[in-house]
Amino acid sequence: MDKNEIKFLEQLEKSDIFNENIIKLQNDIDIFAGVKKVIAVTSVDNNFLSGVCIKHLAKKYAENNQKTLVIDANLNTPLLQELYETEIIESNDKILKINDYLDVMPATKEIYSAKKLMSDEFVGLIDNAKNSYDRILILVSPVVTNKEILVFKDIIETSILITKKDDTLMKNVRSSVEFIKKHQIPFAGAVLLK
Repeated sequence: MDKNEIKFLEQLEKSDIFNENIIKLQNDIDIFAGVKKVIAVTSVDNNFLSGVCIKHLAKKYAENNQKTLVIDANLNTPLLQELYETEIIESNDKILKINDYLDVMPATKEIYSAKKLMSDEFVGLIDNAKNSYDRILILVSPVVTNKEILVFKDIIETSILITKKDDTLMKNVRSSVEFIKKHQIPFAGAVLLK
């Protein structure tokens, strides 16, 4: 993360409005999409925003005693290991344990490659995880720069698109939503951070 991202993250984490919005997002997912177990979180064009949102959404689920697994499936710009770096209490070769209710699977070439993401092995991993976790959140590359979300179309139960006011062109938001709908990717909605 660069200095601006670190500063933004620090400000965001101190913001009551951001925390209220994460709780609202958590509730909205369940209300409007139904209770979903496998949720993809992506952004229009900024992986950092979706990473921050997925981290805090996972934290809220864990605080509600919902066993949560967060998977960083963005091999282009892996982010979650760095975001969780100071919170890891235990790790093995694939999973970082954050607390009793929250585990993270970082994106590393050793864990899985792009080829593995498109394999039956990854589908099996998700199916097995469904038996152990209440929620599985998957961080996916931004829609505008990479159509990786298509790989997860048949695995996820819903998706969320994150964007930031004044940071994203409306035409990119529109084209991202159109892409998601055109390819019939389960979609809960978009979140606009101010």
